Amino acid sequence: MQTRPRSTIRRQVAAGILVALSLAMPKPARAGRLGADIIALFPKEIGEFAYADLKKARSLKWFSQLQEQMLPDRLTRIRKSMNLHGGWSRRG
Repeated sequence: MQTRPRSTIRRQVAAGILVALSLAMPKPARAGRLGADIIALFPKEIGEFAYADLKKARSLKWFSQLQEQMLPDRLTRIRKSMNLHGGWSRRG
């Protein structure tokens, strides 16, 4: 029985690690498209801008956690108070 040289085994292990890393890497973010009417709302002098589709984000499971982290405690209390009195509605 013939054994493989160590350099061949090391190359195969290295190739396996590279394949595993490339599969584990996160997918790149995708940019959506905005209509000309929305883009016209922004000043012409800016080079670039970003927006978040909150209507879509609210349906994702991580949104409530992000909302708790980002909203100041005072606004969270106001929102909860308005929910109790029926004054908070989600539009969109």
